[in-house]
Amino acid sequence: MRNPIVAALVASVVTGLVVFMACYMVWYHAGGSAWRSWKGVEEAQLTAPDRLSLIVNSCEGTPQISTIRQTEVDIQVQLYVLHILRGGADVHFPQCLTRVDIPLSEPLGNRKLIDLHTGQSVSVSSPGPPPEPTPEPVASIIVDKGLARVAEQWPGFGGYYLERQTHQQRHWYVAYVYMQDACQYEEAEMAVKQLVYPEEFWQDIFGVYALEADYSIVQLGRWYEHVNGITDPGIVETSLDESRNRLEIRVVDDAAAQRVEEKLKELPVPRESVAVRIREPVKLYEPQSAYEPWSTPVPPAEVKEQLSDAQLQDLEAIALQKGISLEAVIERYGSKGSLLTVVDAIRETFPDDYAWSSVAIGGRGQIGFAGRPPAAALWMIEGFANNHWGASVEVYSHVGFTELEKQNATSAFHFDVFDALEVGVGGSRLESETGRLTTDLQMHGGVCDAAVIDDVRASATQALMDATRVDILNSIKIDLIVHPIDTTWVNPVDGPVLTSPPSIGLFGGMDAIVSGTLHFDESAGCLYLGTSDAEYLTPVVWPHGASWQADPPAVKIQGQLAEPGTFVDGGGGEISIAAIRNVAGVAVADAAKACGDHVGTEKVDFFNVGSEVDVGR
Repeated sequence: MRNPIVAALVASVVTGLVVFMACYMVWYHAGGSAWRSWKGVEEAQLTAPDRLSLIVNSCEGTPQISTIRQTEVDIQVQLYVLHILRGGADVHFPQCLTRVDIPLSEPLGNRKLIDLHTGQSVSVSSPGPPPEPTPEPVASIIVDKGLARVAEQWPGFGGYYLERQTHQQRHWYVAYVYMQDACQYEEAEMAVKQLVYPEEFWQDIFGVYALEADYSIVQLGRWYEHVNGITDPGIVETSLDESRNRLEIRVVDDAAAQRVEEKLKELPVPRESVAVRIREPVKLYEPQSAYEPWSTPVPPAEVKEQLSDAQLQDLEAIALQKGISLEAVIERYGSKGSLLTVVDAIRETFPDDYAWSSVAIGGRGQIGFAGRPPAAALWMIEGFANNHWGASVEVYSHVGFTELEKQNATSAFHFDVFDALEVGVGGSRLESETGRLTTDLQMHGGVCDAAVIDDVRASATQALMDATRVDILNSIKIDLIVHPIDTTWVNPVDGPVLTSPPSIGLFGGMDAIVSGTLHFDESAGCLYLGTSDAEYLTPVVWPHGASWQADPPAVKIQGQLAEPGTFVDGGGGEISIAAIRNVAGVAVADAAKACGDHVGTEKVDFFNVGSEVDVGR
């Protein structure tokens, strides 16, 4: 029989548990029990000019901002930590020393930070400089080439090369140094002195020029390690080409070039830094027998039977073009004539293929083609070599541009630079063998400006592509050689007297004579040389040092006075007004043009720099 007392006790316990669980669930989901405790600022750091980061001891709680007041003299803050005993679904307790960021309405400046909890000011620290990045190891190829020390000393160094020059059996060298700032002439010379040895060899270097580098040698070395990892049966060689400030991959044919191009896309290397060039082995044509000065000519009919279909097709095109028979073409170009005759025939017949040639005495020469040489062209070269004892002809393929494109590219680039107001241009040349287009510049004012060089180069490069084609830059390397000139002379235009700089650098003098009667047009403010009757007048640019005497009007030149009506003469010549800007700068050119327009001429009488001027003789 159940005991009523026990039953009542059990019922009471169960009821109490149920009530307790119900109360707990309500408390848990409501967030549990929470309370605040006020905390002081442990540390303060200025993470940005307008942002503070405060460190608070917030163990078992969440830091909160109670008060923040920003005045002209201080910033007042008070913080507390919210503690939660238990409960609160998904509550996360941070670790001690929690960071609290406070945005500022304006930069902190000299204002103090006041902790309202302690009533004390808190020192604010600024973050120290970021740790120096660990320098990447220099690529082994840079070390092997002995360039590591120079690369470390001048980070913008991009490589160098020496060009041998010969005149009257005397040899010397010119050093070209790539620097990412083409105005670093002194640095370029110091770099070469460290690289060229033995010391005696330095005496044979008669010029050091800085070229603008697109990449530093350290960058090229780093990228070389990626590029050198490309494997393909068509790759002949992978190299770091210092003479072009590029990496170069030589391949055997178009198919290999396309495969390499696809693999380059997968590498962390700028595509423009790698030149992929098709370089078939140089074909050498020599006589079949060195003991037969002249081979017995083969009749054209027999030669025709030995020709391939491709050779026949090319020769038939030549015959059609010249209006002669195929047999006549075979007889004309198969064995007779000089190498120049062969070159002229190839140039005329294959203008879309012919690139360049070099012919020496004795039937020795070189011939280059933009792409693969036409079959008939090779047949002509082979026929000449086989029938001329001592002949030796090297044939180069895939030069990348034709002779006509070379002419158009050089002309377009040169004259676009010529039109730049900030510089003068000496000359432009495109070397067929290397594909290097070099232009000599002078900076007006004697101050080198890298930004101006970049602008001039970009404009002229676009003109080059407009005159030829965009992808010709795959075969042409553009180099600007900057020659600063001394145009810092005071008053290049002194009244009507126009003067040239003390030195003109790469512009030489003229062999003619400047002479005539001096005329002064007061209304135009111009001086002229011309005939005594003033029927023919030309503006004049005097040597450096000439000045104007207003009363009575005269030109003071080399201790003499040249008054209007006197006869003057000296070394120099007549040049166009457009060329004056290149030689003497914009101010002189503008004044000369105004005076030329006044009398209807585009010519200027120009005394050579340093020329002695005779007055009244």
